[in-house]
Amino acid sequence: MRNPRSGLQFALFNYVNQTSLNLSQPQDRVAAYHLKIEVKQKLEEPISNKQIIYLLQCYGSGEECYRVVINKFNEKYPEVSISNVGAKKLVTKFLETGSVLDIKKIKKIPRLSLRRRAIETEISKSHFQRIFKQNRILPFKQKFRHILEEGDEAKCLDFCLEMGNKVLNDVGFHKRILFSDESTFSTNGIVSSQRCRYWSETNPHFTISCRRQYFKKVNVWCAVSYTNDIIGPYFFKENLNRNTYLEMLQIFLTDKLDELPLSYRTKMFFQQYGCPAHHAVTVRNWLNSEFNEHWIGRDSPILWPPRSPDLSILDFYLWERLKQIVYIEPLENDEEKLKTRIQNAVKSLSIEEIRNNFNEFRARIEICAEKRRSII
Repeated sequence: MRNPRSGLQFALFNYVNQTSLNLSQPQDRVAAYHLKIEVKQKLEEPISNKQIIYLLQCYGSGEECYRVVINKFNEKYPEVSISNVGAKKLVTKFLETGSVLDIKKIKKIPRLSLRRRAIETEISKSHFQRIFKQNRILPFKQKFRHILEEGDEAKCLDFCLEMGNKVLNDVGFHKRILFSDESTFSTNGIVSSQRCRYWSETNPHFTISCRRQYFKKVNVWCAVSYTNDIIGPYFFKENLNRNTYLEMLQIFLTDKLDELPLSYRTKMFFQQYGCPAHHAVTVRNWLNSEFNEHWIGRDSPILWPPRSPDLSILDFYLWERLKQIVYIEPLENDEEKLKTRIQNAVKSLSIEEIRNNFNEFRARIEICAEKRRSII
């Protein structure tokens, strides 16, 4: 009997020869039919990278005829069906790209790690890195964002349009906004292992204790101005509520505002979020009395859009930057030492760095304002 060349025929041929099936008998023909379906379903699975590499090895061994290459390939993988055209495509792709990887298939699963790809395909991680680099496929870090509610996007665009128009009429308007916000720091903060190195001739096997069951935390308020860099930090002795927030405004902020140049102070706009403590009637009454119409927030002369941390300098810059500095080394479970480290981190920031983020705020509102104008 002639040895067939196709993968399906080859598998059936071997199976029939190794069993006592007699195709002249009806029951054996039924068994062979079901076997054919089973083998065909298996052959519908895509050829693995390991099998492709072996096919290329067969081609590279001096066998120029694809028919001979396929016969040699089927001797090792009789269950795999591959045609002359299919083999030629695989070889041509490898000669053109230098890889057996399918870039289109890779892009369908963008969140799969290189290590997992290497395990699943039996191809080295370094090979994936080289192919990704050649095809300019870059890793991007995911970011967390607030879940937006209905109408939030429109409010944000309206705010940016208003700010954009103010900047068009007054180029330095964004520089007169005093951005403010609160954040929580703890002695249980995450220390980045990527920033910790121990240079030695031998491995010291050093570890970092960074998780405690009981830890200290502090609530911090800061404000950022273009002329006087950072106001604060102010540490709340109790949890943030309307009384503690109003006390901070009346005592701490008022004293700090007196230190600002009068020319800046009279034209300044105070910005805050719309959390319950900020939105208290007593707080809004004080802001109206102190700043007149020069404040931005919830139910204010200029409405601050809800759930929009990407527009606040403290959210998209200051808090992340401070925590990078504060948590660069392990912390003792000591509240006062935590406060000292926060204060030192604030002092380490340069005025140029802060002013660059005011320009970043302007760039962001201009992009959103342009989008809003195109909708109108």
